[in-house]
Amino acid sequence: MGFFAVFCGVIYNDFTSVGMNLFGSSCYDIPEVGSNTATLKEDCIYPIGVDPAWYMSTNEIIFINSVKMKIALILGVM
Repeated sequence: MGFFAVFCGVIYNDFTSVGMNLFGSSCYDIPEVGSNTATLKEDCIYPIGVDPAWYMSTNEIIFINSVKMKIALILGVM
């Protein structure tokens, strides 16, 4: 039960609160300061949670809030 509690806490925290950069670099090439575009690396799938590159985007709030709503619906229906 302790392992499951830690696992659920990590998943809940990564999706709905503070994103953790557990797997190093993200799937996006981070642009230089002043640039607004990021390019997706080929064949890259972030293993779990939200890619940390989203926390530097201009539409972070909109994206993260939509992810929270979708996760709430998925977990609520289950």
